[in-house]
Amino acid sequence: MQLGYELSALIQCKTLSSPVAENHMPPESVPEFKKAHDLLRRFYPFFYKRAHVETINEFSKLMRIDGADPNKKPLMLLCHMDVVPVEAGTESGWKHPPFAGKVSEGYIWGRGALDNKQSCVGILHAIEILLTRPKGFVFQRTIYVAIGHDEEVGGALGAVATVERLKERGIELEAVLDEGMMIVKPGSFPFINRHIALVGTAEKGFMSIQISTNISGGGHSSRPPLIGTPVTHVSAAVSKIQNNQFPPHIGPPMTDFFDSLSKELVTTQPFRFLVERWRAFEWVIKMVLVANERTNILIRTTSAATLFNAGVKENMIPSVATATFNHRLIPGASNLTVLKHYQNVLGEDAIVTFNPTTSMPNGWTPPSPVAPIDNDAFKILKGAIKFTFGSSLPVLPFLVPAGADARHYVSVAGGRVYRFYPMLMGDAEMSLLHATNERIALADLANACTFYQTFVERMCQ
Repeated sequence: MQLGYELSALIQCKTLSSPVAENHMPPESVPEFKKAHDLLRRFYPFFYKRAHVETINEFSKLMRIDGADPNKKPLMLLCHMDVVPVEAGTESGWKHPPFAGKVSEGYIWGRGALDNKQSCVGILHAIEILLTRPKGFVFQRTIYVAIGHDEEVGGALGAVATVERLKERGIELEAVLDEGMMIVKPGSFPFINRHIALVGTAEKGFMSIQISTNISGGGHSSRPPLIGTPVTHVSAAVSKIQNNQFPPHIGPPMTDFFDSLSKELVTTQPFRFLVERWRAFEWVIKMVLVANERTNILIRTTSAATLFNAGVKENMIPSVATATFNHRLIPGASNLTVLKHYQNVLGEDAIVTFNPTTSMPNGWTPPSPVAPIDNDAFKILKGAIKFTFGSSLPVLPFLVPAGADARHYVSVAGGRVYRFYPMLMGDAEMSLLHATNERIALADLANACTFYQTFVERMCQ
């Protein structure tokens, strides 16, 4: 299968990004990225013959095929070439080496198979098919394909720089499609007893808070202070935050999700009764969602303790202790929402202080605006999903818990940014993202190509 060969070759390119390297590119990755882009030129000659190709910060690509109708706003398709590293010590757990691109048992194995080289292959292969039709295909709408090189470390030198280039030229996009949600299997969501397609119409924001002591510490562990050590005080603060989570709130786009869900026959009694009247029974819906780890994150800003630093020796009392919480903010929340929550939970505690970390510009990334679902772009996207995966498949708007390059494009697309993986994923498949034995089924890759071909054709004809 040609598609499998193309993805396998890309996986064999060890395209790692790094937040601390120049251009977010470790020296050892430079030839790997160049090799990957050379492969794309070889695999898709008609695309590269037609496209105007720009390089952004050496390793990201902005590629454009001009449409015949200048009055139609362009379409943007996103993917990224960089991948996360394989955790040291886990290599032996891989059934096939993570950068071998092995095709076996109906799958393509390796880092990037799911996130996100399959999109690079699916998008470009689909456009190549349109360009090589015997009767040809005339693009009425201009189409852009942007391939990022640093999505896994925030996209500042790839997606952000690409958006700045578009802004300089005054380009407004009709719609943007990036990775995000997918078709989920029955049991992946409460109330639902069949496959459904979830399209991300918004994504959560990002903010980290560091808690630290403001008392003097240090000294020998044989004489612990009566008021406790920095470790005990920061630990107590961590416990308070963990035990006082942000309140649940069903807002957009989850209101759009439940409004759409109430019209689909995808639930069984007694849940169907509740879903059809979900606004009247919102308190019941909340109870069900917060009790499930997968759905709790959809209706509240989450707090996750991720770092704890203190001490250098077991018989020394540390002078400082710090803990870091990472928060993912639901639409409508802000940095002030998070800070106010900390003030309410920790009160006027003179022992600990809390401040945003500097891991993100301005200390945080806000949640994205919610994309519309009553426009032509969403209707065409919905139709392409149904054409590929079945006309009876419900297609519903949804919230993406994590972030991707898509968020950077909101300002040049009037908020019309959509996030969708064209593949079927249950819990087992989702657990492979950034994990050992990442792989994609050859059948899923073929479906992805069909979806992209259909979506592009209908948007650009």
